[in-house]
Amino acid sequence: MFRRSLFLALSLVGSVVASPEAIQKYLEYCRNYPLSFGEKGDWQQGEIETVADYEQMCEIESQFAMRYFNKGIPLKEALERSRLGVVSEDGFWVWVREPLLFPDGSCDIYNRFVHKNSLKTPPGVEGTVAAVLALTYGEKIVLNVIFRNATRSWEIELPRGGREPLESAEDAARREAKEETGCEIEEIVHLGTFPIDSAVIRDFYHVFFAKVAALGDTDRENSEVIGSILTLTKEEAKDALCEGKLEVEVQGRKVMAHCRDHSLAYAILLAESKGLL
Repeated sequence: MFRRSLFLALSLVGSVVASPEAIQKYLEYCRNYPLSFGEKGDWQQGEIETVADYEQMCEIESQFAMRYFNKGIPLKEALERSRLGVVSEDGFWVWVREPLLFPDGSCDIYNRFVHKNSLKTPPGVEGTVAAVLALTYGEKIVLNVIFRNATRSWEIELPRGGREPLESAEDAARREAKEETGCEIEEIVHLGTFPIDSAVIRDFYHVFFAKVAALGDTDRENSEVIGSILTLTKEEAKDALCEGKLEVEVQGRKVMAHCRDHSLAYAILLAESKGLL
């Protein structure tokens, strides 16, 4: 009886795709949003190539399900682990699992996340997040002391946020500076872009340098828990980055805030190299 059940299970794993609709939806996304999902790549040219053929993806999914099952993973979990295409999505992210071909000819499956906002940007425009190094007339950098849910701690960061649909990166930087810190921007220069996490996320930061014209009221969202606004000289900001933390005041009490914002370090480096800071 056990052998018969095992044979049926193995047959099932070898012939059933966990979710054909997930693969079809993934291929549809790739066709409709090539900029957001990126180049296919060529493993024969030393790159990592994504397999974007329905029949091949089904075959690879079955092979990996069999591999997991043979390792003792229950059938249902083996099918779920090997599921390719769109694994899940919400209003912000598309989670995809893709089969990849490596330069040595081997194949494996990996997860990747694509920001939904990137699907709404104009053709030829990449990056859904804008950050701004705003400098006051006193030559001080304006920074947020913000509580972040992912790290569960206070963080010292540049003002930043996601672009609205069809909004330019520059307009997003101006808006975020005003909403989060009250800074009115008069001069603004695009410093560059960098990937949020090149391993698993297909998205980019736009980083700007700006001069503050005036300070006004903020207009923050309820989810933005900004405890205070901090202004530091360039050298003070560098020292805080090197130390990795800084004691600051939040609502009348002293807290130790982390200073490890990659967009801040990137902005200082680029602004210095361009003679702006």
